[in-house]
Amino acid sequence: MKTKPPLLRKSYHPKLSLVSKTFRSLILSTELVHARFHHKTQEPFFSICLQLPDRPRPSWFTLWVQPDQVEKKKATFVQVPSSSYAPRVPLLIRAVGSDVYALRQGYPPSTVMLVRNRENFLWSKAPNMTVARVNPAACVLDGKIYVLGGCCEAAAKSCWGEVFDTKTRTWETLPDPGGELRFSSVIKKLEIIGGKVYVTSNEGEEDSVYDPKTRKWEAIDWQL
Repeated sequence: MKTKPPLLRKSYHPKLSLVSKTFRSLILSTELVHARFHHKTQEPFFSICLQLPDRPRPSWFTLWVQPDQVEKKKATFVQVPSSSYAPRVPLLIRAVGSDVYALRQGYPPSTVMLVRNRENFLWSKAPNMTVARVNPAACVLDGKIYVLGGCCEAAAKSCWGEVFDTKTRTWETLPDPGGELRFSSVIKKLEIIGGKVYVTSNEGEEDSVYDPKTRKWEAIDWQL
């Protein structure tokens, strides 16, 4: 009869990370997270992020319980492994059916899009966007995710907007919307109305609308 190996509790991870770089990389690996999920050995885990005055970036801490203090429920805060010191990256979430997609927000620019099933807490990588973006806007129409703005001027000339087909898992570049909208890196508002994508930029005085059926942009004289 096979027996499960003893579980190495997460409360020991901070101490183990000090032993060697190898232990630290294993503790922080995605493979370990997936293994815990599939073997149903996840644990409730309390962590807190603190911005300390003597450090340039926020630091993550967790509760560590000494082996001889388990019954007394005494714990102390210890810092988690170093690669987790950076602040967690916020995500722009969009749902399509039973799947949830996420785009990274903030610097540096990224092409990454993540995906997970609503019943699964583990993220995996979806196909990358065509260009790297910072704080793009996104909306969902007919099972497709439209991503606009957030790219540099050079990239905007060729791919200011793109659309991801969740069925074929492919990206397609949208037609050029024109200079006034294209050169705005920030989208003020993005909305689906009547099967069309309506866009208001921070710089433009007019709104623009994209029709997926005709694959054409046009300016409109009213604001969302």
